[in-house]
Amino acid sequence: MGMLLVGTLALTRLQETTDMTYKNSEGYPDPTSGKAIQAAGHMPTHIYNAYTVLNNTAGLLGLEIIGIRDKKTKKEWKRGG
Repeated sequence: MGMLLVGTLALTRLQETTDMTYKNSEGYPDPTSGKAIQAAGHMPTHIYNAYTVLNNTAGLLGLEIIGIRDKKTKKEWKRGG
């Protein structure tokens, strides 16, 4: 339980740090926009999980998956390299 608490505290501190780094055009902290901009480039969890399985399997053959694309939305994410 102590480990979970430490992880939660670390995550909270990380969120506070990243939220306050984005400022609007007037120079004021804008955590809502900062979160949206940060989340825009991240892989959704279900895509990341599939990517991890594929990359681990490819790794057994000495290969690396460097990108993945959603067939439905055509959105691409690049990883590795």
